Amino acid sequence: MFHLDLKRAAVALAASRLDDAFDVLTTSKERTHRDAQTMIDQLAHRFVERAQLHLTANRLQDAEHDAGRAHELAGNRPEVAQIFATVQSAIQKANARRQGRNQVLAEAQQQAKAGQFSLGQKLLDELPRDDFSERGIEAAHEVEQLLGHRRQVIEHVVQQVADIAKNQSPDAVVAKLQDLTDAEQCQLEISKFKNAAIQSICDSATRSITDGRIDKAISALESLQTWKHPAIEELAKLLSCCSTVNTAISRQDFSTAETSLRLLNQLISTKWISVALKHVQTISEQLKQLQSGPLGLLAQFDQTIIEASQTPSNPSPKVKPLPTLNSKIASNGRVLQVDGIGSLLLQTQDVITIGTASRTRPVDVGLLTDGQTEPVVIRRTSEDYFAESALPFTINGRKTNRHLLQNGDSIEIGDRGRLKFSKPVAASSSAVLAISGAKLQRRDIRHIVLLSDSVLFGATGCHFKLPGTTTPVLLHRSGHDFAIRELGQEPQIMQTGSPVSVQHVRFALADVETIP
Repeated sequence: MFHLDLKRAAVALAASRLDDAFDVLTTSKERTHRDAQTMIDQLAHRFVERAQLHLTANRLQDAEHDAGRAHELAGNRPEVAQIFATVQSAIQKANARRQGRNQVLAEAQQQAKAGQFSLGQKLLDELPRDDFSERGIEAAHEVEQLLGHRRQVIEHVVQQVADIAKNQSPDAVVAKLQDLTDAEQCQLEISKFKNAAIQSICDSATRSITDGRIDKAISALESLQTWKHPAIEELAKLLSCCSTVNTAISRQDFSTAETSLRLLNQLISTKWISVALKHVQTISEQLKQLQSGPLGLLAQFDQTIIEASQTPSNPSPKVKPLPTLNSKIASNGRVLQVDGIGSLLLQTQDVITIGTASRTRPVDVGLLTDGQTEPVVIRRTSEDYFAESALPFTINGRKTNRHLLQNGDSIEIGDRGRLKFSKPVAASSSAVLAISGAKLQRRDIRHIVLLSDSVLFGATGCHFKLPGTTTPVLLHRSGHDFAIRELGQEPQIMQTGSPVSVQHVRFALADVETIP
């Protein structure tokens, strides 16, 4: 039987059927015989020779196969060990080159999706293709097709925007741009139309302010809410000054109103601002004259002395007094309830006072904690917020009387109350105070919204994160009411007790509850 196997192996070896000879010799029971060992040595040498030929021709899989069989037949003999190591080294280098090519192809694909066509094409052009596999060639071709397709799409979009810019208003250009992807908006040609439209809308809005049509300017700012641009910031600054003046007048804070009007007059000089400034100055001067006259002398005495000295002939029945401001969460706040976020206290005035609920003097927001006899005032000036108090208070662990608030600042109220300040949207003047430690009397409220222009809800880059939303949701003032809308859609006026659903998220507006 041995001689038959040996003969079959010899015939296969002579015919260069090395794998057949390998199968015969490795399965024969007599492979340990001296003649069989001689033939095994010959076969191993032939495998080494053929592996070298495959290696030279860059057929690495075939070379690895033959080197492996030579190693299985002859173990670590010098020529076998050498060819085996050489083949493995070549395979490692080839894998590294393949991995590098795949990374370049993936990067070129990302550049194509991002609209960076020149960079993506450059990556492909610099990619060596001399040892590409069929799959590698196919992958490179797919990326080239993607680049070509995306380039055609962008060219078509650019032409559409150009036609709108030529034949329609800047508002129509903005509406079209808001429908584009971020990658499409970043294209240089489209950016030119975008910047021109924004500048034109902001210039028109500024002229509306000059003409006294602040409502038109606010509508223009709303349409540009999602973008950043110097002209938008300037427009927002003008409207913020107007809002500060209006709020100060409603609170009879004529000093702040006069200061803001002077600033507004420096930014944009127009007749109605000068007239308003004269009116405010006149009222302020008249009040000072009243306070400096005989009636002003009453301020230095305790009014209870006068009241206690009076004996009414018909005493009126005692009536339970109305709750003072410190028995409420806020004097003019509203509560917005949002699914997935909770209850938010909305504060629209430029100046609010925050203190402990146990104080006898009223505050706008009272926390259920002891300590701190003097309230902290949060004052909005243009786009900045200041925290100030007549007595030193603690912010970020340090005592101060006045501090320009920055993102992450922690304000201490009383023994346990903490307010963390954040202004997460650069294009918006609105800010958020997150409550920790102490609570409000309505305990479900954990955030105070300092509402200047609007509040954004969305997946990223908003005041509040709202998972599952595809487009940001905007809450803003509409006269004396609040309105809510998905960007690009018509606003819905919110009514107290009537929930509104936007993108399957429920928004409900409620009055602040008074707790006796």
